[in-house]
Amino acid sequence: MNPYSRFSSFSSAVYFVLLGFSFTFIRSEISDATQHNYAIWESLLFFILALSNWFLVEFLIAPFFSSTKIVRKALLGSSYIEGVWIEDVQAPDGDQAIAVVCIRGDSGGLTISGINYSYGFTDNIDKPQSKSIDIKPSGIFKSRNIVIEWPSLIYFYDHHRRPNSADFPAESDKTEATSEKEMTIYDKAYSSSVKNEGIGEIQFEIGNSRFPTRFDGYFHHLGSNLQHSVFAYKLNGSDIERLSSANDRIAFLKTKILEFHKSKARRYAED
Repeated sequence: MNPYSRFSSFSSAVYFVLLGFSFTFIRSEISDATQHNYAIWESLLFFILALSNWFLVEFLIAPFFSSTKIVRKALLGSSYIEGVWIEDVQAPDGDQAIAVVCIRGDSGGLTISGINYSYGFTDNIDKPQSKSIDIKPSGIFKSRNIVIEWPSLIYFYDHHRRPNSADFPAESDKTEATSEKEMTIYDKAYSSSVKNEGIGEIQFEIGNSRFPTRFDGYFHHLGSNLQHSVFAYKLNGSDIERLSSANDRIAFLKTKILEFHKSKARRYAED
């Protein structure tokens, strides 16, 4: 089941309600005003009002409500997954990465985009007992098509490896949501990057919370036998603020890398 079909159902319901009011208005006003060529005038006015209602719903009412966060949450209910996610990426060859994933919605469905950061641990000369983390941007990705079978998503994507510039929007590029600031990862052209296409699947964890806050899954580039596993959780407003700050971004990502590694260590100990 695709939860986003509720938006078209909502638009259809609004349209038919307006159509019903229009029909009632025509029958009451036209029939009282004239008895001559009543059927012709009624049909003509009904056609004009039906066309006007369609334009009103399609281009004004539906876009307004589908872009309002509180309405989107109400219509999607427990299927609301839009926002910014932090993702742990593990490859079979041992490569490690962390990704910031932005899931954006419109009335027709979803778009998934984000930035990958590769990282590695190195010995810390100043603190022999600890290791430092080397982290750098390694690519940017965006979905081309998404098939929703709730609570799973299957998506096809384009991945640009090592772009010339892949960074987060400036403070002025963030969009103001109803109750929190959400970062928008914008599109860029990467003339000298290496482009890969791929397919992935993620499944959202249905728990006690009102909306899903975790997902896991996999992805792989087409033509490659390497399947990357992913685990992610949703960021809150304060996390997004830190992520959007040029001064605090890398420190924030390093903190999340350590959290992912501690979480994996606990899972391995339990197994």
